[in-house]
Amino acid sequence: MKNNNHKTKGKMIDYIAGALELLGLWKVGNKNKWGFIISIFAKLLWIAVAFTTKVYGILVIAVPSLIVCLRGFYKWNKEDNVQSHANRKVYI
Repeated sequence: MKNNNHKTKGKMIDYIAGALELLGLWKVGNKNKWGFIISIFAKLLWIAVAFTTKVYGILVIAVPSLIVCLRGFYKWNKEDNVQSHANRKVYI
């Protein structure tokens, strides 16, 4: 009898990763930078799914999109820091 355990190993985690992915995109679409953090966590879950289920093709999308999310969060933070410095009042 063939062991089909690998097909169900990542079943629940992939639903969670998919839901987090959608939530992250929704948040970014609403101009909330924390959507990137949610998406980064989802990408890490997808990477775990890839290794758990031995479906390494998922990595072709998960790893580059993880890098894009990290870049997006970094740029958003950098922009926020520039704006917060520009909005500071100087008292003399």
